[in-house]
Amino acid sequence: MAISAHCIPCEKNNCWIEIDVRDEQNRSFKGQKATLTDATGTSKTVTLKDGPTLVQGFAVGPVTVKLETQPWLKVAQSREALKEGETSQVPAYTDKLFGHDDVKREHIKVTSGDLCLTDPEQPLPEGHKAGQAQPPRFITKHSYVIEVKGYQLNTLRIGVFFDGTANNLGNPNSDPALTECIELERFMSQERVSTPDTESRAYQKAKAYAEEKKAMGWVNRINPNLPRGAVPTLGAISLKPYSFRRPEGKNNAGPGKKSVYVEVLMNRVVEGEYSRIPLHMMVEAGRAVGVPFQDWDINDPSLTLAAGAIKQPEVNLTKLDQHWAQAAIAQGVSKSLAYQLSPDTYKALRRDYLHHSASNQGLANPANTNKHEPSISKERRELIGNKES
Repeated sequence: MAISAHCIPCEKNNCWIEIDVRDEQNRSFKGQKATLTDATGTSKTVTLKDGPTLVQGFAVGPVTVKLETQPWLKVAQSREALKEGETSQVPAYTDKLFGHDDVKREHIKVTSGDLCLTDPEQPLPEGHKAGQAQPPRFITKHSYVIEVKGYQLNTLRIGVFFDGTANNLGNPNSDPALTECIELERFMSQERVSTPDTESRAYQKAKAYAEEKKAMGWVNRINPNLPRGAVPTLGAISLKPYSFRRPEGKNNAGPGKKSVYVEVLMNRVVEGEYSRIPLHMMVEAGRAVGVPFQDWDINDPSLTLAAGAIKQPEVNLTKLDQHWAQAAIAQGVSKSLAYQLSPDTYKALRRDYLHHSASNQGLANPANTNKHEPSISKERRELIGNKES
């Protein structure tokens, strides 16, 4: 039977292709959605497995392999590139097994941009855009191990307090100032009935404790005698002494003793703008290694560092932000920026911007205490963090 010269041969969609998408550490991208399309327009969408994924039903010839852009870039940009001197294990993994129908598996290197189904919303960094590795070409009846170029991930460890800042780092639009009114500590001692509460051992310990907190910068003043039922003085640590008599002897007729209690209370306003500095640092650190964050706009009201308080805080947050955001760009460095602060600046940050956050308040982490400290408050007097390495 003769065939017309104008007829186009029918395509048989009985071909297959096998793909195994992995990072430079030889970890799979299990769970990602991949769309494969042949030359006739036939498309198949599959979920990648932790190993080879077989897809059937294509016409013979080339096939494109693409992944849903947003979820794909989110996971791809979290995968770290090989460090200097490290060797990829993907080639050895490729040769270890045979593909479908016992074909020899082929090792292909691509960028994350090569596999994007649509154009990314933000331009990818150099070296990760489409076409910046070997041009990927996939053919039916072949088995491919696709190695995706990793990203340089920057780890910045800052030895200065952030979890105690006033607002949530993930929500810089929240109320920029909060009131912190908490009981820091409570002391008790047994005393003679004739001993004034303010001369008790409990009071002396409470007063020493309050003086330590004041010296560390949490407040500027101490109220030595707050009446029971009164609201703690704003901007101060207040001592609230009170006692209960414990009679002694037959029929409770003896001179007896008393239990003296002294509550140490702190009431102050904590400004919230300082929390935007570590957020800015994370943005700049990410941008430095190719994460497509938007530019940090200092004119955006939600990112401002200007306090709304009538009495302005002493610390120049704008200057601090400029210095620390620049430090965040450095790669391969672990440093404690807190060691670069003067003692007065460190205390001013504590007073105006940081929650003390007693552990029973649930606001943030408690103050840095250690049972081996000789002070009454047990709070570390020196900064603890990562020294320059």
